[in-house]
Amino acid sequence: MTCSSPDTHSYTLIQDPFLGDVDHGQPGLTLRTSYDDNELRWFMVYQNLIDFKPYRAMKIPSNTTVFIDLATSCPKFEGRLVRGNDINFDGKIHNLGTWTQFNWAHNPHIYGGVSVIEGNDGPVLMESEDSNAPIMGFTKDIITAAPDECRIAKDSGALALRPTDK
Repeated sequence: MTCSSPDTHSYTLIQDPFLGDVDHGQPGLTLRTSYDDNELRWFMVYQNLIDFKPYRAMKIPSNTTVFIDLATSCPKFEGRLVRGNDINFDGKIHNLGTWTQFNWAHNPHIYGGVSVIEGNDGPVLMESEDSNAPIMGFTKDIITAAPDECRIAKDSGALALRPTDK
């Protein structure tokens, strides 16, 4: 199920800078960024099976908490949130990195998880508002301490750990 056709010119919603959507109680993600510089950084939302074009691209400042509304424009969704870069707009597949995966249907619940199958480009911690749900992910950046043969450069030039499925 896709929310719209990636062939349309308006498929990718680009927000630079992105300071957050209004939370009216709809399904969405609360993203807290924490890195040690004052640069804005890209975060991309991709629909499953559409790896060559982001559905939503948001440039977010460090040490910021933003709500990302994903249900208003798309009542059913399966996809992921990843770190991005300008290169993500070139129409090619750039899957290397840590994936925060999520999906929902016509209900107020989001299901999700953190995956390093396609590589690891840094820590991600996913926590539900449901106190009974487990916290998923990790907070320690292990890329620089990993053996050389485990590291690889992303298309953007940033270091990552190699995918576990290749």
